Amino acid sequence: HTIERLPRRGARVARLATAVAVLIGAFLATGTIDPAGQGKIINALEVVRLAGAPSDGRTVGALFHPEYRWLDSIPKSARVAVELGAEPRFLYPVFGPSFGRAVLPLSATTQPAFTRQLRSLRADYVFVGVHSGFNALARRDRGLALVYQDDRVSAYRVSNQATVAANSAPLSRSS
Repeated sequence: HTIERLPRRGARVARLATAVAVLIGAFLATGTIDPAGQGKIINALEVVRLAGAPSDGRTVGALFHPEYRWLDSIPKSARVAVELGAEPRFLYPVFGPSFGRAVLPLSATTQPAFTRQLRSLRADYVFVGVHSGFNALARRDRGLALVYQDDRVSAYRVSNQATVAANSAPLSRSS
C-alpha cells in the first residue's frame, strides 16, 4: 500500500530496498542450516561447494544419516524389504538417487512366513528397526548377512536365494 502511494521514483527505490531486504533475510535464515536435525550444521557456502562435488559425497548417508550410508554401495536395481514402523524413521533414501529402487513392505510375523515373504519379494536387502520383531526374525535367518547396525536400525543382505529357500523348507519332526 505504501509503495503504491509513493511517487514513481520513490516507489522504485522502495521496491528495490524491499527486494534487497528479502534476499538478505533469506540468506540469514538459511545461511546455516541443520536440515536433518542431527547437529550437523552446514552453511550456504558448503551447500554451494556440495553442488559441484561428486554425487557419492553428497548422499543422505554421507552428509546426515549414517544409517543410510550402506545404501550408497548397493546396486540401484537392488530390491529392499523394509519395516513400515517407527524405525527406520523415513524411507525415501532407500528408493535411491533416481527413486528407481524397489522398496517392499514386510508383513510376516513368523520365521517361516518371513523367509517365504523374502523369497516371494525377491528381496536383496532387509532394512528394519533394531528393536522390532522383524529384526529378531532377520537375526535368526541363516540366509541374511548383517551389513549395518546401530542403536536404531539394522540392514541385512540376502546372502543367496538358495539359503533363503532352504530356510523356508518345512522342518521335519523327530520321533
